[in-house]
Amino acid sequence: MTAAAAVPFSMGVAIMVVGLARLPLAGRMAPVRLSETLSLGLEFLLAATLLRLAALDTYLALSMVATTIVVRKVITAGIRLSIRALG
Repeated sequence: MTAAAAVPFSMGVAIMVVGLARLPLAGRMAPVRLSETLSLGLEFLLAATLLRLAALDTYLALSMVATTIVVRKVITAGIRLSIRALG
C-alpha cells in the first residue's frame, strides 16, 4: 500500500469501527446510523483505492477500484432496502 493511500484507508476503517461500536446506543435509529457509517467508511476506502491506482497504474489496481465500487453499491443498496422494510 502506498503511503498516500494509508491515511484514507486507516480513516475509513476507524470510521466504521467507531460507528459500529456506537450502534447499540442508536436505538430505533440503528439502521440509519449503520447506513451512514458504512457509506462514509466505504467512501474513504474508495479514496484509498483510487490513490493506490494513481500510484501503481496497473490492471490489478484498476480491478481493486472496480471491486470496491461494486461492493460499496451493493452494501448501500442492501442497507437502504432493509431500512425501508423496517418502516
